Amino acid sequence: MNAVTKITGDPYDAIKREKPTPPDLDGELSKLKHKQSLFGSWTKRYFRVNPDTECIEYFKSKSASLLVPAEPLGLIELSELSNVRKFDGCSFQIEAGPNVYFLMASSMAEQMCWIRELENYLLERQEYDRWLASFKALERDGDLDKLNTRK
Repeated sequence: MNAVTKITGDPYDAIKREKPTPPDLDGELSKLKHKQSLFGSWTKRYFRVNPDTECIEYFKSKSASLLVPAEPLGLIELSELSNVRKFDGCSFQIEAGPNVYFLMASSMAEQMCWIRELENYLLERQEYDRWLASFKALERDGDLDKLNTRK
C-alpha cells in the first residue's frame, strides 16, 4: 500500500478530491450590534452565502442585495470560520478569525438550518484542509511522483 492509499483509501483520490462547496444559505437574521457599553441592540439584516467569494455577506435588506453592484455592509469569510454554536432561543454565534458574531433567526427551525449547514461546511473544509496538507507533503517528498509511475 502506498502513501496516498494510506491517507485516502484510493490511490487516484488526489486527482478527484475537490474543495467543498459553500452552503446555499440566505435569509433575514438579526445581528447583535455591539456598542462600547455593556449592551447592544439587534438589527435585522439580510444574509447570504456568496459561493464566488466564499463569504457570508450581509446587507441592510434583500432589495439592497439585488443592486448592481451589491455592496454588503459586512462579510464573514468562510475560510476563517472556526466554530458555529447555538446560543439561546433562536440565537447562535459564528466565530471567524478574531470576530464573534451573534445572530438570531426568526424560528428555531431556521436557526438549526444555519447551524447545521455551516457546521457541515466547516467539517468538510477541515477534512479537505487536512487532506490537502498531506497531499502537499507527499508532493514535496516526491512520493506522489513514485505513485504516478506505478501502474
